[in-house]
Amino acid sequence: MVQCTIILEQSRCSMALLGETNIHISGERARRLSELAAARGTTEASIVEEALDSLFRQCDSYEYEEDDLTLLKSLEAENGPLPPIQTTPSIDPEEIVSAIPVYVPSNSPVHADESH
Repeated sequence: MVQCTIILEQSRCSMALLGETNIHISGERARRLSELAAARGTTEASIVEEALDSLFRQCDSYEYEEDDLTLLKSLEAENGPLPPIQTTPSIDPEEIVSAIPVYVPSNSPVHADESH
């Protein structure tokens, strides 16, 4: 196991410490983290920050989804369930207002079936 120390900052400008967190990662993960940082030309700390930002965004997104589902259930309780979504559009010929002619060359396979 490799021990990593994460120092939490208030902002990049003030560099005020809010706390320190120690984490333990396997030697394999430490090796991969080091290789990834080297391949990207950055530091291991930068990679960890990027990963944490991604994780936090994912968690925030999940919370918003939960809020949306709660709101949807509340609205359905008040107004009844939403109608099912129609996956294939239906076109009523009576509702067609205009049609645009399309040029089809005479040697097109479309004309091959019109020989009868």
